[in-house]
Amino acid sequence: MTAPVLSGPPLARARTIATAVRDAGGRAFIVGGWVRDALLGRSTGAGAWRLFVMIRLPSALPSVFTGLKIGAVNAVTGAVVAEFVSADRGLGYLLQEYNGNMQTGGVFAAVAVLSAVGLAVYYTIEFLERISIPWHVSQRGAGRESASDR
Repeated sequence: MTAPVLSGPPLARARTIATAVRDAGGRAFIVGGWVRDALLGRSTGAGAWRLFVMIRLPSALPSVFTGLKIGAVNAVTGAVVAEFVSADRGLGYLLQEYNGNMQTGGVFAAVAVLSAVGLAVYYTIEFLERISIPWHVSQRGAGRESASDR
């Protein structure tokens, strides 16, 4: 028995449709998202590897890229803090040296370079995300409106 359950605007996107499914014991439960797609893939004879590559991995990529972007920014911050603690070279060390010597221009230059490094790493991951998951909602342009938004 399948009964479509809609969430959000009716038929806005195919992924918002959940399906009531009965398991072997006759109990009904609602599935949606990649679980529904995995059930469909299994019913068409897809193996475990094909389900992973075609359904589970693409479903997980938005979360993976979110974690990579957050981690990239935190990695730059962590490297600078580590250089504050025990380093004799690097941008964190220069930042402390310039600050200790009251060289405000050097401090601002080091902060500008650190900001540029952080932004470069972030936007590199953002670029890879745009290439890897162009279908995801996070990749929609602000000026473009989809058919479901009208």
